[in-house]
Amino acid sequence: MAFQRGLKVKEAMDIGDHHIAPIIETLFFLDPTNQMSHPDGSYGPDRVALSENRTEEILILIQRGQAPKKLRFYAFRTKDGELTRLHKYVDRYVSFKNKKYKIIEPTNQ
Repeated sequence: MAFQRGLKVKEAMDIGDHHIAPIIETLFFLDPTNQMSHPDGSYGPDRVALSENRTEEILILIQRGQAPKKLRFYAFRTKDGELTRLHKYVDRYVSFKNKKYKIIEPTNQ
């Protein structure tokens, strides 16, 4: 078996949380200063869809523990259409464009 150096065993073998990581279709920033009514009838923060490049940048920063905002201000939509806040995945993985990112709670916030 060929393993990439520096990875933990479960990551290298793609098992456990690494394997079952939910796939992010769209990452949203939830703006708590702008509350609005959504098409599904819910009421909450405005959802600003982030571009693919910005999504990758933010996920890399989160993986380093340097999230620009608190994780509860980010949410993602899966293929099922379900909207989930990112803070529910602390110490777990998410997948975006066939790359896995570990969600780490920032220590400075």
